[in-house]
Formats: sequence, structure tokens, C-alpha cells
Amino acid sequence: MKIFRAVENAVRYVKLKIYYPLASRLVKRKHKEYVKEYLKNLISKRLVTSGLGIEYDVDMEWSSEEGVLLDLERGVLLVRIPYTTNLNQVIAKTLLMAAPYTVSQYLEPVFGSRLAQLLSISIAREYASRDVNVLKEFMQYVQEVYKENEEFRKLIEHINRADDESLYKHIVLYELKHILEEYDGHVDRVKLEEDVKKLIETVGSLPNIREPMVCGHYIFITIVRVGELEKVLFEEWNRYINYVKKCMQKCVTLRRVYVVSAGKFIKEVAKKFIDYVTSNVSGLKLLNQVSYRARYYKGMPGITQYVAVFEVE
Repeated sequence: MKIFRAVENAVRYVKLKIYYPLASRLVKRKHKEYVKEYLKNLISKRLVTSGLGIEYDVDMEWSSEEGVLLDLERGVLLVRIPYTTNLNQVIAKTLLMAAPYTVSQYLEPVFGSRLAQLLSISIAREYASRDVNVLKEFMQYVQEVYKENEEFRKLIEHINRADDESLYKHIVLYELKHILEEYDGHVDRVKLEEDVKKLIETVGSLPNIREPMVCGHYIFITIVRVGELEKVLFEEWNRYINYVKKCMQKCVTLRRVYVVSAGKFIKEVAKKFIDYVTSNVSGLKLLNQVSYRARYYKGMPGITQYVAVFEVE
């Protein structure tokens, strides 16, 4: 009987002290490899938005605390996250944690992890949407994280509305990236946060705002909404010129003008419109232009959108 108990104790000791820790370590290692490979698959396709996307190799490790470390020398973004066997949840959380670095290396250091993740949530969701199971975990996780913060929930509503037309990426994130890079992250967080929230509310409520303009501490922009470019007669273009000039008078520090159009896109007409604007508004220079298919526009899917960005010199 004593021999039997001794053998039993020895077996239990081997299981608890050797087998289970070793098996667990092997399983966790395999899970880590799976997550890393799956992340590469989800983020390998660069976003259509110019200048936005993960430029680093994404690595991850199991840790008791969540956090992100950026190693610029190695070009590696290391995401630390607690271990769980729900790997879709791990992937969803990792995408959200890494998303701020698709905008700028300064986004999270300036705003902190929670707000930075919220500001870049549209990019994380776009990555997650490439797998329906990951997207499900992503939506559940976001709802859980921000459910107690009413202000953040309202911001997410504005972000979702703007993102349906991809204007969130082409205006809000484009503007935010430019500012953070211009100042190398040396900004007054409170003032920039105030400006960014105002811009999000403006873009998220664009159809209901007569003169969409933000003239704040760092952000000085206006948005010009035009009809289908090929249907707008040259004579009518002058009203958009007058609007820009009016905004320049109201906000003497105006820096950028965003022109937004929806409908059939003709490159030749767009070029004529750009030439007309730059020749009729002194000091206005084209920075960027892009055409794409919006998720929705006025309830209709797949409508072509056009955004041109001008800088006031």
C-alpha cells in the first residue's frame, strides 16, 4: 500500500512539476506561432488610404500585462498580451492594440492607449473584417472596453458614420497623421484632443453642417462638398471658390481644404476642377487626391467617392 501511494505521489509530482508545465509551454508556443502567422495574413494587404498602414513587423508575446513596444531599429512592433486559448480574441485585441501605429508612432504616446486605440479603431476593424470570426470577437471586445465611457461611445458613433464613406481615414486620420509627424509628437495633448474630437464630430455629422470647418489649436481645415464633378457646370464652381475664400477670412490660419465629391468619377473633369480651384484661390496647392468606393453613401453601397486635399501656403 505504501509503495502504491509513493508511486502515485511520484506520478502526481511528475505531472504537476514537469509534464503540465512543459505541455503548457509547448501549447502556448504553438498558439503564439499561430497568432503571429494569422496576423501577417490579416495585415499583409496595405490599406488603400495613402500613408496609413502597419510599416513594422508585428510580433507578440504572452505577458501578464498588456502593452505595446516599438523597436525602431529592428522595425518591430511587439504586442504583449495575457494568454488565453481563445485565439480569435487574442488576434482581435492585438489588432486594436497595434492600430495606433498604422497612423503614427506618436499617436499612442501622445493620447495614451485607450484613446489612441479608439482614434484608430476604423483601421483595426478593417483588418479584423477579413475574418468573420475575428471580427465578431473584435466587436464584442470594443463594446466591452468602451461601454462605461459615454463620451467615447458617442465618438465611436461619429467615427462609424464617417467611416462608412471612408471620410474618417481620408480626412480625420490624414489630418492627425500630418500634425503628429509635423511636430514629432511634441504637442499639447489637451489642445490637440479638443481639436480632434471637434473634427470627428464635424466629419461624422457632415450632411447636417452648413459650414464644416475646424479652426482650433492645431487643426485649421474646412471641407468643401461638391456634387458629381462631371455634372457641375463651370459657372457653378465659382460658389465653391467663394466658400473657400469666406473660410479663409473667418479662419486666417486655415491650413488645409478638403474637397469631397460622390458619384461617377471622371479624371479629366477632376483635373479641370483642381486647376480651376488653384488658379482662383491664391496660395492653394494640391497635396493629395484619391478616388475609391465607399461602403455606403446615402444608404447606397459601393458609390464612388473623391477626396482632394489642398494646402494653404
